[in-house]
Amino acid sequence: MNTLRANWLEPEVYHLNPMKTNTDRFRKYLRFVPKSISFYGAFLQKAFPLDMSQYSRLFNSTRIPKHDCDVLESSFGIVRHIIVIKGGHYYKVNVLDKHGHLFPAEDIAATMKYLSEGLHEEENKYPLGYFTADNRNRWASVREQLEELSQHNKDVFKEIDTSIMILCLDEDDPSKLDKSCTKKQLAEYVSGKYLCYNASNRWYDKSFNMIMLSDGTLGLHCEHSWGDGVALLRFCNDIDKDANEHGKMNSTNYESINASTNDCIEKLEFQFDDKLKNEFETSRKNYNDFVSKVNVNIYQGVIGKNLLKKASLSPDAMMQLAIQMAYYKLHKRFVSTYESCSTAVYRHGRTETIRPVTHETKTFIESLTKTKDEQLQKDLLKKCSEKHQQLIKEAATGQGFDRHLFALKYLQEIENREKLHPIYTDKPYQSINHTILSTSTVASKHIVAGGFGPVVNDGYGIAYLIDDDQCGLLVTSYLEKELPNFMQAADESFNELANIIKK
Repeated sequence: MNTLRANWLEPEVYHLNPMKTNTDRFRKYLRFVPKSISFYGAFLQKAFPLDMSQYSRLFNSTRIPKHDCDVLESSFGIVRHIIVIKGGHYYKVNVLDKHGHLFPAEDIAATMKYLSEGLHEEENKYPLGYFTADNRNRWASVREQLEELSQHNKDVFKEIDTSIMILCLDEDDPSKLDKSCTKKQLAEYVSGKYLCYNASNRWYDKSFNMIMLSDGTLGLHCEHSWGDGVALLRFCNDIDKDANEHGKMNSTNYESINASTNDCIEKLEFQFDDKLKNEFETSRKNYNDFVSKVNVNIYQGVIGKNLLKKASLSPDAMMQLAIQMAYYKLHKRFVSTYESCSTAVYRHGRTETIRPVTHETKTFIESLTKTKDEQLQKDLLKKCSEKHQQLIKEAATGQGFDRHLFALKYLQEIENREKLHPIYTDKPYQSINHTILSTSTVASKHIVAGGFGPVVNDGYGIAYLIDDDQCGLLVTSYLEKELPNFMQAADESFNELANIIKK
């Protein structure tokens, strides 16, 4: 934590060729290059520095609900504790000493063993996690009521707001589900837990919730206002790599550790009155009504990076193309599609939008029903790939149009001009911002899957990953009846693409 606050972390680097740059040889090479020209040494190895400002908000960060606009707060000075949530109860757990150094791994393991195995309490009747999942204005009003009720509640909020992070110990054990459950159903169940289920054991205002199921399955739920996937991905990669390469605990020595509180656990409890109890029931109902409409489906496909690279095709371009093909199979039309792209090559850069639907993708998809010319289809595939790679480069270097137009619209609104520019009321602009296919990907061998919700009622939230020999989709939608049809169309699309590429 001290190195993080002092910006002593190794800088985040975007590797186009990590096999060369993430090595001792590369570091030694740059050590002998004068600082004034060291950038050129990195450039020759295709490594570029990325903005690191988001890392200061990864820990000790929270959004405070306020009427009409939340407030993001972070960097509370030296804080020693995390918050562990179990059964809807909140426990303050110290993990750092007074100098900001981590307690020995054995001590932390003993504490976690006590919390996960030795602590047995009835479920909290009024867990505030439901409030954090509710409408933000409503949550702002409820939080004000809680703080006005007692100074004690204010103190509890402070402990949670300033905490380093949230660890959620869920008592769900996927291995104990009905034995008739398929591997796919099991994956969908676990994904749903991380995505939006079990609000009683979450605190969605924090920068992220680390969620541990009772079988040891680990996942993260991220709040998005403070940062993007770049920072969270680095966090996931580092903890997974460190645990596997330099892990101080394993199943053997963990079993030998005695569960202990080590006098570093404090239970935090909020005070309620009857009015707040009624507010709680309303928020719980709102949450249950909402999540009952969320559907999650997972697909694993036959296309992998090895096949695509052999054909000189962009893996990301082909994933996006298959998604468009699937939607076109069902609806015979092309719709607004969003793909997020990091702009962290710029100071304080966040994201820009890639618009994957192009003249090239439209031409290829329509050709599938018009011609059997294999060479023509391969040529059209190449054009789709080249165009998509161009769009990625433009978005990553700030040459997209979505954020630019959004910023101009925002500036016009805060300057209280009477009428928006006509472009913002045009049907094409409104149509392109009604995102039917919202897509995103995170590339990491340390992550099994990722997911997010749809952004419109008639749309899909599509997270995708592609490995060397396979690919996967995690799709969410409020369209319960249409989602299975979309997944079937996706399966057909990936197989169709694979057959064309292999010929």
